[in-house]
Amino acid sequence: MLQNAIASIRPNYDKQNGGFGGAPKFPPHGALAMLIRQYRQTNDPTILSMITGTLDGMWLGGIHDHIGGGFHRYSTDAIWLVPHFEKMLYDNAQLMRSYTDGYLFTGRWRYRQAVEGIYHWLQRKMIDKSGGFYSAINAEVDGHEGSGYVWRYDQVLGVLGKTDGEFFAKIYHIQPGGNYHERRTGKKTDENIPHLTQPIEQIAKERGLDPLALHQRLARLRRKLLKRRLTWNQPRVDDKVLASWNGLMIGSLAYAGRQLHEPRYIQTAERAAD
Repeated sequence: MLQNAIASIRPNYDKQNGGFGGAPKFPPHGALAMLIRQYRQTNDPTILSMITGTLDGMWLGGIHDHIGGGFHRYSTDAIWLVPHFEKMLYDNAQLMRSYTDGYLFTGRWRYRQAVEGIYHWLQRKMIDKSGGFYSAINAEVDGHEGSGYVWRYDQVLGVLGKTDGEFFAKIYHIQPGGNYHERRTGKKTDENIPHLTQPIEQIAKERGLDPLALHQRLARLRRKLLKRRLTWNQPRVDDKVLASWNGLMIGSLAYAGRQLHEPRYIQTAERAAD
């Protein structure tokens, strides 16, 4: 049955961008879970390529909040660039588990970073006073979708300075004229969605840089941008605490904490479970 199911989704796999089918493109939680289970049983490299192609496509794209961690609800296009900016607990719970498995299969550091980003987003935005997890964060601020996440070129340089700002802007494709078209109107704005088109390791190789040093520099710049972003008007938090969605996140935190040897994740899961 599992082999037949995988055979049925294989023709819809997007070899260029990862995921299945075209726009809009949602994180394919069920397909990833199925592929991960089958890869554990078979070590089939073609299955692994669908897993990693999808994990990479989402991690590189604008559906991933590169500044603040976590993933938005879905991409309005087929290349994972322009998201619907809502963030859901259940998406990030399932993605935490998938990226943990991706790291276990490949050792790719970016997958572990994705897990860490989800954890920090939870800690910062999504935990109530008793330890339970909130449900979602809205897409809009003051009636404008995405304004809690997008950047103008001059804003980036204003926070980071000319040298670091131009460096960051080139890597994350921040442009003076903006880098995407607004979803509702189809018009280009002067706003930018930070995203990558290559993994950091590949960028370092092409520029003759040390990968670890590049990772550390970009992490420092992202922290500066996040600090500034948190001073903006923030999207509203949907503070319902739902048992089922909490169960997904508790399970994923416990799994990631055990597999990645991160006691912080397990402690957060225990508090929510209690």
